[in-house]
Amino acid sequence: MDDLKQVFHQIKLKVIASDEFCGAYLHAWDAEVYPLLHEDMDTELEQPLEVYDSIFDIPSSKVEVVLNYMNLAYLRKKALTFYGLEKVFGGQYDEQYGRGVLVDICRYLYLSDCFCESFWIGLLAEGKHPAEAGFLTRPFNKSEILLS
Repeated sequence: MDDLKQVFHQIKLKVIASDEFCGAYLHAWDAEVYPLLHEDMDTELEQPLEVYDSIFDIPSSKVEVVLNYMNLAYLRKKALTFYGLEKVFGGQYDEQYGRGVLVDICRYLYLSDCFCESFWIGLLAEGKHPAEAGFLTRPFNKSEILLS
């Protein structure tokens, strides 16, 4: 497993240093959110992306659960705020889906062009989201990536 982690971190550095990938994919690797909607971009990898799933801080299963919930709300035209989303997933301090996890997943989904602009406006309605979520819908800028 340690060898796999080492390879994962080498790939991460290579991906985020590259100019070949879209903002969503770069954000996913930087924040260690499994890039569920970009699995086809693993052509640069020696092994399929799924091999590294458990090494991502936020594995595919978590991304999928949040995406499915948001997608259902979107299809049903159900108003959804970030605080509402956070409540559904156990609150700000939930070990699995706490605020940081939801912020990173939502940023990835926004950068992946999921949902229409009005959905994101509703999610981030004034007074209905924490400060940490306020940047979700900003255009991606590679300078926000911290090489670590």
